[in-house]
Amino acid sequence: MERLQSREWFDADAVVISDFIAQRLPDDVTSKVKELQRVHQHRFHAVAMSAHGKPGIMRIFDHIWRFDTGMRSRLLRRWRR
Repeated sequence: MERLQSREWFDADAVVISDFIAQRLPDDVTSKVKELQRVHQHRFHAVAMSAHGKPGIMRIFDHIWRFDTGMRSRLLRRWRR
């Protein structure tokens, strides 16, 4: 997040790829993300590798993509071809 505050990265967005199953984010990380969103207009995007991510963690993101690699999804994709 330090880089997002530099001049070279002033117009950048961030993408976080994770299962988001961690217990919780530290308060200083959450407040820093919110500050970067509010003051510097940075956007934070998430690619969730699990359907079991913690909602409290996911709330800080501007957009969330769900990446499903489960057997059911693979079978459905194969069947649609």
